[in-house]
Amino acid sequence: MAPQRATIAAAAAAFALAFAGCAGLRALVRYRRRRLRRASHLPTYLISLRRRPARRAAALDRAARAGLCSVRVHDAVDGRELDATELRSRGVRLWRGWRLEGARYRFYARDLKWGEVGCALSHHAVWEEVARRRLARAIVAEDDVEFTPAFEELLTGALARLDDLVAAGRLAPPDLLYLGRKACWPAREVCVDDPPSGVEVRLRLVRPSFSYKTTAYVLYASGARKLLRSGFLSHLLPLDDFLPALYGRHEPGPGLARADVDALVAGAPRLTAYAVRPLACWERRGLSDTEASEEVAGRT
Repeated sequence: MAPQRATIAAAAAAFALAFAGCAGLRALVRYRRRRLRRASHLPTYLISLRRRPARRAAALDRAARAGLCSVRVHDAVDGRELDATELRSRGVRLWRGWRLEGARYRFYARDLKWGEVGCALSHHAVWEEVARRRLARAIVAEDDVEFTPAFEELLTGALARLDDLVAAGRLAPPDLLYLGRKACWPAREVCVDDPPSGVEVRLRLVRPSFSYKTTAYVLYASGARKLLRSGFLSHLLPLDDFLPALYGRHEPGPGLARADVDALVAGAPRLTAYAVRPLACWERRGLSDTEASEEVAGRT
């Protein structure tokens, strides 16, 4: 009887182990589903001009199809409605050092555009909203955003992986996570989540190089606080150049580095930024209200 009892005991232990394994698997599935729900319900601000209702409606439709369930439309500051008097009433001062006489790069050879000013003020207003609502993190997106079909999966995976790496002490807590951007030096970017040898992964997290475009990003509470302490409104310049200068050097391309921009933001809090690879979204081709706007010098 002893061998039989041992066999029964072993079978019972095996069954208990298998049951525990199934329970663990079910718990993991529930955990991942909760993560998925949290990602898809992440507060999202869609920056959109009120005078572009068709573009706004199309962007909301794309966001819904991408799985985003908590989208707020944020009326963009319209550059057409800005002038020097309006800026003074808002306490905004433009950085007069932006234009470089004789610069070969066309963006440096001209003054700021009113569309760039409106874009910068729109994002700044969202930063204030994130801080006011005390959100832990939120997506900030522009209405020309196009989402990858796997957006929800990529977003969920990126946030979960980043949370895990921070909890393990392998990464500093993030201030900002790029979802869509134009990396100017992709070969310089360092992956921060190397998988075990032989494991194939679809998503990587990187330390971003200088990156143009603020198509979409996750802004964390700490990042919102730092941006609001940066003094951006006292020396406003294009957001595309300001934001990456807070986590690295201003160098959008060979021969295009601007030490004066680095010096301008030297006293601002530094951002801890990461980015997803591949892109979770990108900018749609089409008319840019920012680029099509007047230069500030032409209307004061």
